[in-house]
Amino acid sequence: MAAASLFADLLRQARPRNPSVTILRALPLSLRQPSQPLSSGLANSQGLAVEEEPAALVDDLRSRIFRLRFPKRSAMDALDRWVGEGGTVTASELREITKDLRKSKRFKHALEPICTDDMISEWMKVHQESELSDKDYATRIDLLTKVFGLIAAEEFFEGLPSSFKSYEACTALLHSYAAKKQIEKAENLFDRIKELNISSSVFAYNEMMALYISVGQLDKVTVVVDELKRQKVSPDLFTYNLWISSCAASLDIISVRRILDEMAQDPRSDKQWIAYMRLTDIYLAAGQLESSQSSLSEVDKQISQREWITYDFLIILHAGLGNTQMLNDIWKSMKMTKQKMTSRNYICVIGSYLMVEQFKEAGEVIDEWKKSKGQEFHISDCNRLFEALKKTGLSDKAEKFHELMEVYLPKSLCAIFMQILTWMESDGCFQLLPSDHGAKLDLLTKVYTIAEAETYFQKLSSSASKRAAAFPLLHSYVKAKDLQKSEALMYMLQNSGLVVDPHPFNELMKLYIATGEIQSVIKVIQYMKRSKIPLNVLSYNLWMNACGMLYGIMSAETMLMEMTNDKNVEVGWSAYYTLANIYTNAGNHKKAHDALALAEEKLSMRKPPRVSNVLLAAYMRNGWMDKAKSLHLHTLEKGGHPNYKTWEILMEGWVKTTQMDRAVEAPLRL
Repeated sequence: MAAASLFADLLRQARPRNPSVTILRALPLSLRQPSQPLSSGLANSQGLAVEEEPAALVDDLRSRIFRLRFPKRSAMDALDRWVGEGGTVTASELREITKDLRKSKRFKHALEPICTDDMISEWMKVHQESELSDKDYATRIDLLTKVFGLIAAEEFFEGLPSSFKSYEACTALLHSYAAKKQIEKAENLFDRIKELNISSSVFAYNEMMALYISVGQLDKVTVVVDELKRQKVSPDLFTYNLWISSCAASLDIISVRRILDEMAQDPRSDKQWIAYMRLTDIYLAAGQLESSQSSLSEVDKQISQREWITYDFLIILHAGLGNTQMLNDIWKSMKMTKQKMTSRNYICVIGSYLMVEQFKEAGEVIDEWKKSKGQEFHISDCNRLFEALKKTGLSDKAEKFHELMEVYLPKSLCAIFMQILTWMESDGCFQLLPSDHGAKLDLLTKVYTIAEAETYFQKLSSSASKRAAAFPLLHSYVKAKDLQKSEALMYMLQNSGLVVDPHPFNELMKLYIATGEIQSVIKVIQYMKRSKIPLNVLSYNLWMNACGMLYGIMSAETMLMEMTNDKNVEVGWSAYYTLANIYTNAGNHKKAHDALALAEEKLSMRKPPRVSNVLLAAYMRNGWMDKAKSLHLHTLEKGGHPNYKTWEILMEGWVKTTQMDRAVEAPLRL
């Protein structure tokens, strides 16, 4: 199938490479952000495979080699000519040149840099045998495979003295076997590596796991993991990802959850691991992987699903690592296959973009999914993703996803979706899931009225359906500032035991602040603590705001300290922005200035412009034009993109400070 070769290429790109193979590159292949799409078929057929030199020619060794545009021109001749002219060269200098030549990685498009690279290695071997390291031999094996084929690499390896058949050289050849799907040869070499007992590195184990996944021998992945544990080799995130994806592709969800528990107990678990585990939880919940067994009646479908699930876990892995460029490349590659993507694939990509805060890209995927001819868009799938984000503690991502849905799902489309859900329910052949009921109630508030939504809610019988539908109903009450109905709904939910997360409480606290019922916010927090309902970032911000309004600055600062001490909450820019507003309202402009500076430090320029606009407006309100200008310029320098609101805020500030010439220019930028 068309996806098969692309999958194998992506899997090789994603697995961690032996450092010996990648030592002459800027970063390990699995962690760096490639400038090209991952599939050879996606390479730029017009681009050169080497970097362009500046207009002014520089006569040094690097420049001479980079000016070789055709494979027939020998790099070794250039090296000999350089030395013959009295130039000096060291092994370290040649390695730097090699690293720069290999950055383009356009192996299928143009062999010239690889040929040149290999010739450099040859020149080092002939002229400076003593300077060749284990890493140089490993690099040569990797290049021989790419340029002349596997047989040439094998002959070179077998011709090496025993002392040079190091772990680096062995794993370089193992990688070549895995890339060519030479299972028997890879297994024999893997056994040889273990017998030599020359390293406790996890790289060889990862290579074998990736090989077995790429050829569909998923049962052998667990065998490799068992061997890894017997040898007391520490798994890394790539090991766990390969193990989890093999179990998920086999629909062994119990094993997936067991592996996630093991990851959580691993003392090396960090932010990247936590992000990965959260995305996996979201994928299992929103993608409904458990219920997919019924669709696997044909062999072709099994193969297709196995490959797509492994694609999904490549995306989850790189989202956990924060590799946005890899996300872009894999998503682009997936779109170019002829195989039909499922709703699970779209959910995975959207969730991953939300995790790395690439909201524009997430919106574009939603739009593409909606327009897809091969896959019918389902609002219930989106609702499951929304619920999974909330359940995993990513409330800010859930709220942003809700905003994106409102942008990309116009009211007319909502009406169509609601008609489909109504037909499914009335036809009797389909049973709506709880998330479907939640989606329908949300659509009722958008297309018709809250009264219609209330009637529908009252007819729901199961507690699961009521729980799913309660939040959109509460949200509609809050938007309408209907305090009485909001409190009545919350009272009913609490008595029924249907409230288990902070999101409904946050909605209610926002309403209390908007209607001036500040003391009620404190009561809500007290109830949440008694009921052991965890507070998230928004909960703390609302609490801090209420304390500042009721009891003053010191109380708000105490709340910030409590928030900082909560290990389950990460204090971000919004907390300091909230505190700055409290200081401003209290007339303490110095502390407000300092708090905004801390908020700015926490601000990532990858965030959408609305976030930096919030801080920009705060500076303007306090009359700190210099700080506003500095933030604006800093945002531009970091690649941020101001929107119309940015210029409106700046224009208003310039008018207040009588800088009319600048205010007049602002509308031209809208």
